[in-house]
Amino acid sequence: MRAAVLAVDRDALAPDVPTFAEQGFDFPIVRSPIVLYALKGVDPVIITGIKGTMSEIVAAPKFAEFVTAKGTLPLYRTGAETKAAVRAMQNAVTSVINALKSN
Repeated sequence: MRAAVLAVDRDALAPDVPTFAEQGFDFPIVRSPIVLYALKGVDPVIITGIKGTMSEIVAAPKFAEFVTAKGTLPLYRTGAETKAAVRAMQNAVTSVINALKSN
């Protein structure tokens, strides 16, 4: 196998490297979220403050412009939503990992 980009589109930094899909491979596209975690037992007032601040940051047009230019999407998720999204990403790549292990 030659080099490939695991993304929907080719990478601007390596435009000559095709995607897996362009080479006929059915690989799941996995995003790389930035996740902010807090330890169990942190004061709920602090958690509420962080949630409010993060929601404001993600909603700011300049932030959206910045992260979109970097190839990601501005998105705020609750703890439960984040847990479900990370689990879905894990499930999406498990078959690929298992296939690679068997080769």
